[in-house]
Amino acid sequence: MKLLSLLILIFFSLNFCFAENETDLLSKADNLYKSGKTLQAKKLYEEAAKKGDAKAHFALAYKYVLTKEQSIYHFTQAAIKGHEKALAYALDDLLFRVNDLELANPKKALEVYKQAKKSNPNIKLYDEKNIVETLKLAVKSSDFDAKAFIKKYNIKNTNSSPYFIWELAQEAAKNGRFGKANAKLVFDLVVRGGNVPAEYEEAVKATYKNWQKGIAKFDLCNFITSGMGMGYCAKKEEEKQQIKRDKEIKQFRNILSKENQTLFNDTLKYTNKFIEKKAILEEGHGGSGRASFLINSETKQKNEYLKLLKKVQKGLTPKLKYSLKYYDKKLNETYKKVLKKLKKSSIEYTMSYPITFDNIRTVQRIWIKYRDANTKLFLAINPSSKKENWEAYLTKQRTNQLKLILTY
Repeated sequence: MKLLSLLILIFFSLNFCFAENETDLLSKADNLYKSGKTLQAKKLYEEAAKKGDAKAHFALAYKYVLTKEQSIYHFTQAAIKGHEKALAYALDDLLFRVNDLELANPKKALEVYKQAKKSNPNIKLYDEKNIVETLKLAVKSSDFDAKAFIKKYNIKNTNSSPYFIWELAQEAAKNGRFGKANAKLVFDLVVRGGNVPAEYEEAVKATYKNWQKGIAKFDLCNFITSGMGMGYCAKKEEEKQQIKRDKEIKQFRNILSKENQTLFNDTLKYTNKFIEKKAILEEGHGGSGRASFLINSETKQKNEYLKLLKKVQKGLTPKLKYSLKYYDKKLNETYKKVLKKLKKSSIEYTMSYPITFDNIRTVQRIWIKYRDANTKLFLAINPSSKKENWEAYLTKQRTNQLKLILTY
């Protein structure tokens, strides 16, 4: 009986020492890392990780620059041992933010989630219900052979844009290089194009339903919620609009004399510069969607300018209540008020380009060239109109733009 008691005591003592050794390793590694000795700390983290320490696995993936594969390994190992933060990162790296045809692993992601919950039932993830639902749907794409797909279609770069894989999914929704529109392929590609979890969850659910109905349909911009995505889609839309504008510009240029074509080219240069600088320096677009707001503003103004040109060509003559002298006076008064306001303090919003005294002066100088060039062009394409009327029209327009700054 005494022998049995002694053996039990030795067993528990060894286990205590082992646990104490793991704790000591992690503690020493943490202290070394805090003191800036990161390489020495890494060796201890690696040693503790080999002994199965979840915190050590997490530290390696979280604190160090590793290959994507190594990062996934350590987050996964920490997660299956019940580490809550590691689980969130592991699911992102395996699925929700992976954005990689080969590294995406829906089956592994679901397995890691289940093992983590088994090891630590108290684990809670943000929006967990949607996460689990998405995982279960994504698993239905586990039969997709990414390597074979890449080889067959010579897919060279899956990181050329944040939505490269979803762009492939859009292709798969139409007849083209992937053959006939294929609802299952659309779903398979969407599953591997995780970038922003909220966008990803909705896209996976929608394309799964479409696949079940035999509908090959996908427009990535229908699922965008992030600032990054908004900027991406705004840029894509602007590219389409620019193609349309280029066609209209070419048609418009062809009806002009050679002399007026030169004038038109110069005016277009000044107009584009004014619109772009005004949007960036004067309009105060801010927030995570700043890139999108900027692009959309420029697109709208450039499209409106071409509409104005067509109206002028058809004989539009501005009808104004007051004289040029009156509008010049109003512009100068408003401009001085704006500069006085900005001299005291720039207008700044979170993540926006500040509206400053110098920025407004820069835009105003560009506007003068814009005004003069367009006045000449409008007169050239509509000789029956008057120079003073066009100057007054553009001056009134500019005054209204500057008045907006006084409301910020």
